[in-house]
Amino acid sequence: MWQAVKLSKFTAACTLSVNPNSHGMSEEGSEGVEVHEKKWWTEEEDKILLTQINNTRPFLQRKDTRKAWDTMAATLKGVDGFTRPGIDGKKAQTRFLLLIDGKKAQNRFLLLVRQHKSNNNEAARLSGATEDETPKSRLLDDLVPLYNDAATKKRAATPLSEADEKAASIKFIREQAMLRGKRKSLESSDGSDVGGLSKNKFILEAQDKEVELEKERLAFKKLKFEREMEEREKDRAERELERQERQQIRDIESRRNDEMMRIIRHFIDKA
Repeated sequence: MWQAVKLSKFTAACTLSVNPNSHGMSEEGSEGVEVHEKKWWTEEEDKILLTQINNTRPFLQRKDTRKAWDTMAATLKGVDGFTRPGIDGKKAQTRFLLLIDGKKAQNRFLLLVRQHKSNNNEAARLSGATEDETPKSRLLDDLVPLYNDAATKKRAATPLSEADEKAASIKFIREQAMLRGKRKSLESSDGSDVGGLSKNKFILEAQDKEVELEKERLAFKKLKFEREMEEREKDRAERELERQERQQIRDIESRRNDEMMRIIRHFIDKA
């Protein structure tokens, strides 16, 4: 009998010791789910983020880019409806790149951009058909070309700076060679110096030709870049015109629906 009592007490003690821990685990699990849910951006949060980025456009800054993103994020915290108090410049920029650049499936924003482009192409094929346009898609219409142009300009500026450094180094080498040649001509009047000067002259001429070729390459690259920018501007203007046409169609349909509702209400009131 005493053994049965001891066994029952032992079982009860085990139950009491296990239940609090299991309860704590369930709370931890629920908190884990809550944190996981907060990782997902809502449609409204994406729209607010894009609106603020479109207002400040920190990605266009050539210097102090991080400071520009931090300033934008600080302003974002005070916007009504934005429920991410932990947002900072780095997180905002990362989210923006996920939406704009997105090289892989993990970048949800790239997926949104691809869907956005796909919707635009589909709408262009459906002549006369209208598509539902959201504030988010309109913001993407504005931001995607701007971001692509800024990225293109940065890529084009990098080779130019490298070419400038190369031209400067060639100029330095040429000046040093000329100084050495002058020193040799002053130190010795021996006929053997003539061969050395001829060699230096040949090197200088080769360097001058290399500089000229580099200038021609840069000029060609600049011309190519300007033409690409003109094409981008033309495409952007065409997209804007298409968007305005779709908006006009929606406005006409909206007015038509309002007029039909007014007529229906009029007949209902008369009846």
